[in-house]
Amino acid sequence: MPMSSWRYLAFFLLPILGLLEQTLASATSATSATPVPPLTVLPSGNWNGIDGNWSSFWLTVGTPPQPVLVFISTASNQPWVVSPDGCSPSDPGTCYSSRGLNFNSNSSATWVPNTINPGGEFALEVESSLGLTGNGDYGNDTILLGSPGSGSPSLSSQVLATIATHDFWLGLFGLNPAPTNFSSKTEPAPSYMSNLKSQGHIPSLSYGYTAGAYYRNGGGANGGGVLGNLTLGGYEESLFVPNNLTVDFATSGDDLTVDVNAITVKSPGGTSQVVSSPSSSFPAFIDSSVPYLYLPTSICQKFEEAIGISYDSESELYLLTDAQHTALVNRNASVVFTLTNSTSKAMVNITLPYAAFDWWAEYPLVQNSTRYFPLKRATDNSQITLGRAFLQEAYLIADYERSQFSIHQRNWTTFYPTSNPTTIFPLNNPAPLPSSKSKISTPVIAAIVLAILTSIALTLCLSIFILHRVHQRKQTPGRSNTVSTFASTSRSLSKKESFRSAPSSPLPLPFISSKDKSDKRSKHVSNAPSELSFFDKGTNSVLLTPSNRSLVSLNIGKAIGSPNLTLNPQYNNSGVSISRNPSQSNAADTSVRRRERKKLKRFMN
Repeated sequence: MPMSSWRYLAFFLLPILGLLEQTLASATSATSATPVPPLTVLPSGNWNGIDGNWSSFWLTVGTPPQPVLVFISTASNQPWVVSPDGCSPSDPGTCYSSRGLNFNSNSSATWVPNTINPGGEFALEVESSLGLTGNGDYGNDTILLGSPGSGSPSLSSQVLATIATHDFWLGLFGLNPAPTNFSSKTEPAPSYMSNLKSQGHIPSLSYGYTAGAYYRNGGGANGGGVLGNLTLGGYEESLFVPNNLTVDFATSGDDLTVDVNAITVKSPGGTSQVVSSPSSSFPAFIDSSVPYLYLPTSICQKFEEAIGISYDSESELYLLTDAQHTALVNRNASVVFTLTNSTSKAMVNITLPYAAFDWWAEYPLVQNSTRYFPLKRATDNSQITLGRAFLQEAYLIADYERSQFSIHQRNWTTFYPTSNPTTIFPLNNPAPLPSSKSKISTPVIAAIVLAILTSIALTLCLSIFILHRVHQRKQTPGRSNTVSTFASTSRSLSKKESFRSAPSSPLPLPFISSKDKSDKRSKHVSNAPSELSFFDKGTNSVLLTPSNRSLVSLNIGKAIGSPNLTLNPQYNNSGVSISRNPSQSNAADTSVRRRERKKLKRFMN
């Protein structure tokens, strides 16, 4: 097949291939722009603690993997696990199981101790303002947030502290994505949360969390209870009651700080007692690392009056006698926290039933198990904290990309999520607009691709068939040189192009002189009908198509001096004829005809 034929075949196919490429590129771009879904972290199914029954989570550390139980910390930026030194011979035999098992770094092939300090020992500062202290032996190891084989991501060389102090009975998993700075001479070590995002396991530095409620769903003692829920990079919309309160992170360092506008104790009979009014509102830090509510001493004293509890100075707890407990159960009062932000334009109520405060304190907090109310006296404003007890009835959404959080009443119409988690998009890739054009579905993409491929196949077959017929006509003697084209293409003719494949023209190529090519009046040659007209060798006539019978076309032929331009009768509806000047000699006629035939023959070949 001549090269010019392939050129015109490419002319048809290239636009179709371009459309296919754009469609696939658009689909690929839409797919690649979609962030990974949120990561749901399953709770362990256990209830742990010496200060209540709290829903714990598995953390698998080291090589070979050693599973341990931890609580979720909204304040810490590190994972902490109990070391073998966390239990001594003087502790009860159930110490290790009570503390959620332990991690032995000496048994891990992937443990790398921190060498900045001797032994990698650093002070645990996260809760130092609450008087909770201790030291941690720091290093790096492989950590999986979940139980072995759970399918959760496993990250190598993560910052980790092993602890022995009794101030934190179980280990913690920190949700704060801030890095750890061990020394001014070394680079800060990234947090587990930030590594989850950078390695593509979560879409953003954000989470949704509620602590779980042992007393709900028939109670944990009866096989019920509602476990905690943790979603990284998003939240569970079905687990909370929406509100319009959004709080900006505090700049003082305690990022999850909310204003407590009022606290009210409500009884089922309708009576209410205000223990904190808007005139004495105060900021409080939301921190699930600890179980207690640390409130100003004056407000604690109003609680004592409102619900009939008493403070034990030795244990620094509100211990309950059996009589006090019975009276509180019979009263079945609830505590309502009215929260707001610095602008006070929006407020939300978080209601906690008495069951959320009905807990037992155990060794080493007290020598013998005793009922207590999880309220603590804050010695100054830096200690005011809404701890894990508060998050039993609240759902917290924290977005570290936008430095904002929201707090919601837990929705108890459902105990567990009823839909897929909602994604919190990263700041540099906001949520797509709700438009039908924002994403092309997979079936639609497949249909488009199939249609384009079908068009390519049909075009290819049709083009090959036409070019094959043209090639046969060229090689077969006695065939007419008249060719019908299927498209009207506006493009200038070139002497080097194949005449049969050229865009249509009202006159055959041998009658276009160099003068005509430079004459603006002859530019309409390229804007021609779709049917070609060729010089008939047998009659020395120009065979004009029905759509090209104008005198203008005829005059073009005459002006060039074409020989014996007599219209073929089958096209001469107007009866117009043009012949050459009879004064010209027959010899000249013969010479002209011979030259023109040679020109046409050279061009056709």
